[in-house]
Amino acid sequence: MSKKNRILHIIGQLGIGGAERQLFLLLKGLNSRYSFIVVSYDEKRLDYMADLQSLGVDVKIIPKRSGLTGRLKFFIELRNLIRIIDPDIIQTWLRSANFWGRFACLVSGKRGSVIASIRNVGEADKKILEKLGERFLAKKTDLIIANTTAAKNAMVRNKISQQKIRVIHNGIDPKIYYLTANKEQIRQELSLPQHKLLIGTVGRMEPQKNHTMFVEVARKILGKRSNVHFVMIGDGELRRDIEGLISRYGLSEVFTLTGQRQDVPRLLKALDIFVLTSLWEGLPNVIMEAMCARLPVISTNVGGVSELITDGENGFLVYPTDVESMVNALERLIDDSNLCLKFGIAGYKIIEKKFSIDQMCKATSEIYDDLLQKNY
Repeated sequence: MSKKNRILHIIGQLGIGGAERQLFLLLKGLNSRYSFIVVSYDEKRLDYMADLQSLGVDVKIIPKRSGLTGRLKFFIELRNLIRIIDPDIIQTWLRSANFWGRFACLVSGKRGSVIASIRNVGEADKKILEKLGERFLAKKTDLIIANTTAAKNAMVRNKISQQKIRVIHNGIDPKIYYLTANKEQIRQELSLPQHKLLIGTVGRMEPQKNHTMFVEVARKILGKRSNVHFVMIGDGELRRDIEGLISRYGLSEVFTLTGQRQDVPRLLKALDIFVLTSLWEGLPNVIMEAMCARLPVISTNVGGVSELITDGENGFLVYPTDVESMVNALERLIDDSNLCLKFGIAGYKIIEKKFSIDQMCKATSEIYDDLLQKNY
């Protein structure tokens, strides 16, 4: 049996998040072909660590402490680890690891091929010093993988050669949404009303996801209607603030906050409409999940969302922070069950056609193999 090529992935944390899930799915799909090592540096966010280890992936944690001394120690340990592993390919994920990982590769003296992964348009649109740093590191990078055309375009605007950029969309397995779970049963388990329309969102409670907008939209809808209930799935640093806002508006009885859940595909079966209010995104896994669950989607038009949703065909897009437009779009769906059904079916078909895990793994493995053969 031939020896597998070693591929080292560097990512800031392994907590619940879109990029972390895509990393897991990618390694799961390609584990038989390559030998994977994952390095992370957040000791507290390790949700995917056990899943990766169950694949036989070697997971190493190098803590990154605060302050100049802590960062310098982390950087030296990362550089030394790269020298010891001597990987054939190094792939970095997200802004922090794209910087630390590529910088460590540069000074390690090793010449494995280097790939940076841009998972969010916000990573590509940077301040001037970051842009200059990115241009420098891009010259030392063999290839940059973006998960949206929007992120690629942002990098090209930053004078990064488009010849170095490949777009590989996120992958998802729609089969896991063929669930026998009963909508009424799930609602009963979560103490959700059985005879109201459930409008939900999924995401970490942090500034990016802009849950405040979700609450504002709910307040305006509930001022005119009593047949709806709102659900927020997720947890995070802003949870107390969101709960406080809901309480101040007197909406606690018509809101359910589930906290962090590991069974999101199942919970989506209980919803009727899915909403995303993010201020920035890459290619949101939560929208893909909602589409797999055949839910109609309303989202802010950020990042690569328009590569998933075509306004008026399989969902509605609104300008970020435009509460009134989102309220109007939501009312259209509340009043038109046929439109909800149409959007749900159309969204599912798009996922089946363009966003499978197989296509993501195939496209990535082709890049790995070309780099291993030094074709780039």
